[in-house]
Amino acid sequence: MQYRAPGGGIDGLALYRVSEDPDDFAASTVDLTLLLSATDEAYAGLWRFFLSMDLIGTLRASELAVDEPLWWMIADQRAAKIAVRDHHYVRILDVPAALAARTYDVVDTLALDVVDPLEIAGGPFVLTTDADGSGFVETMDDPPLGIPFVRLGIAELSALLLGGVSAVTLARAGRIETDDPERVARLFQTVQAPRLSFWY
Repeated sequence: MQYRAPGGGIDGLALYRVSEDPDDFAASTVDLTLLLSATDEAYAGLWRFFLSMDLIGTLRASELAVDEPLWWMIADQRAAKIAVRDHHYVRILDVPAALAARTYDVVDTLALDVVDPLEIAGGPFVLTTDADGSGFVETMDDPPLGIPFVRLGIAELSALLLGGVSAVTLARAGRIETDDPERVARLFQTVQAPRLSFWY
């Protein structure tokens, strides 16, 4: 199915399958396998189509973000059942390349002491971000004084990389050591939760 903008361009598409219930046609099921949208209007239009389909008792969708706008489009949120499962895994193999590949919303400098049990990607690093959102990473034996310091494992840094967990949460759980978890959290936070929209 396609969503066409007023100008005629295709701004969204969805792939789905309907499974009829021969005993009760009003209890048929829609399995949504993929929904892609280029605009908020296309996103809302596609979901409105599925939420208002006749003779459908259940709509199933997976690989959604934990902050999916869909949740706030449903008038009766208690009618929806949400199960959170981990699906997207990241294991950093090159700390400077990984940290430089993402963008940042805060200008800051942070010293990291990364521990890697496999001895592939550990070491001391200094991450500096600029107003353009770029990150620059240097390897240093002695990080500069007066900047936040974080000691963490490669698993914790991999989790922080995508912005799916707060450094404050990791510090309270004893997973990282830092003198300023709020500042670290602001540096790595993202405006949208990470999402992997396909199964692999």
